[in-house]
Amino acid sequence: MKRKIQLLVLMIFLYTTSFSQHTKNFRIAFYNVENLFDTIDNPNTNDNDFLPSSTHQWNTQKYNTKIKNLSSVIAAMSNNELPEIVGLCEVENEMVLEDLINSNPLKNGNYKIIHSNSEDPRGIDIALIYRPNEVNYLKHNYIRIPKNDTMKLRTRDILYFKYTTIRNDTVHLFVNHWPSRLGGEANSEPKRIWAAQTLKFYCDSIYKSSPNAALIITGDFNDYPTNKSISEVLNATGNKKSRKHKLLNLMYSEHLNKKGTYYFNKEWGCLDQFIVSFSIVRKTSILKLVYKQHQIFSKDWLLQTNSKGETFPFKTFNGKNYTGGYSDHLPILLDLRIK
Repeated sequence: MKRKIQLLVLMIFLYTTSFSQHTKNFRIAFYNVENLFDTIDNPNTNDNDFLPSSTHQWNTQKYNTKIKNLSSVIAAMSNNELPEIVGLCEVENEMVLEDLINSNPLKNGNYKIIHSNSEDPRGIDIALIYRPNEVNYLKHNYIRIPKNDTMKLRTRDILYFKYTTIRNDTVHLFVNHWPSRLGGEANSEPKRIWAAQTLKFYCDSIYKSSPNAALIITGDFNDYPTNKSISEVLNATGNKKSRKHKLLNLMYSEHLNKKGTYYFNKEWGCLDQFIVSFSIVRKTSILKLVYKQHQIFSKDWLLQTNSKGETFPFKTFNGKNYTGGYSDHLPILLDLRIK
């Protein structure tokens, strides 16, 4: 009997050791960092609200606090190691990203930066940081959303990042920051639909050459999972068992359950989302979705409650009042398992 128990223990040890050697969890995050501006005037953009002479009195001390706060959030996203990839939006330039990745404790991640200046009038860009020891860079480019009758002004580009994992699975990652709802949801909706059509064109072109491609789409869409731009144009569903769709919106149920990343009009909603190809869900790629391991990163210290009992993200400014918080959005996380 004792020999059988010893043999069983040995078999369990060998199995778990083998499993750990052949699998690895891979964490991707997205974070709208809310106006990560430096203190230097850029004559080519409208950054006047974030200068020492502005009403915000945006100075070096406030900037350094912002960098420290954001780095602490990213570091807290994982217990054992820093996220492999972090998509970011509302960053002013590459310099603020350099300050971010070189701050404690992010400098231990040896992050590399992908960034390009967009034509957004305020100068806020989409960027990405990644750990090269875990992510094998292949290529990237910025997809420009063309002007049309509804998109008369330039907006943020879509960042496309192609890489392979340490198990050599190719992944296509798109990071988005679609046009805002300025002017009202209905009036601004055509702009987000146009952004969705632009993104879908590139997704479809990947599927044509690789039907089982691993696609991950993330960002601040300024629309919810149930809005037309995402549910109809991009054709992303919340039904994990669907056979009619190519894309699964992982934040769909959170939005229906009144959970979210952004608080507006006394309601939470998921403007920030992860959308993945069904090849990841149906296990036709090496990359596997770890179910129940996509989440809104919501900690008590990332939130504040007002006198009316409303709880919302702890922002850097509350109106014109400096509060020294983090962002008006909460970050989102996605865990994948690589075999």
